[in-house]
Amino acid sequence: SYINAYAEVAFNKYRHIKKLITIATEPQNTEGRSEDLIYSISPEKFTKEQNEKAKRLSREYKILSDFLPTKTTKSDNFKSVISKGEKIGRNTPCPCGSGVKFKKCHGANN
Repeated sequence: SYINAYAEVAFNKYRHIKKLITIATEPQNTEGRSEDLIYSISPEKFTKEQNEKAKRLSREYKILSDFLPTKTTKSDNFKSVISKGEKIGRNTPCPCGSGVKFKKCHGANN
């Protein structure tokens, strides 16, 4: 499955990852949306066949081909907005990136 392919590619590309939670869903406006969650543990060693398969999956399906790891987190982005003194509207999406309105996310305590 596509979600398992993501885990295979991630473990092959980022060898330091030992455990991975992969979440998949249909596009936002799709009727009957579902969510799938898979918890995977990295194999101890990768065989030549596993390496080749992961590279092929990455190429064919463009899995993690545009992924740019960063050390910032969504909460870091939130702090930067607050430190700039910008007013955040209660009904606008929360700057943390959750997709929830600010008033129901980080604005709930204000």
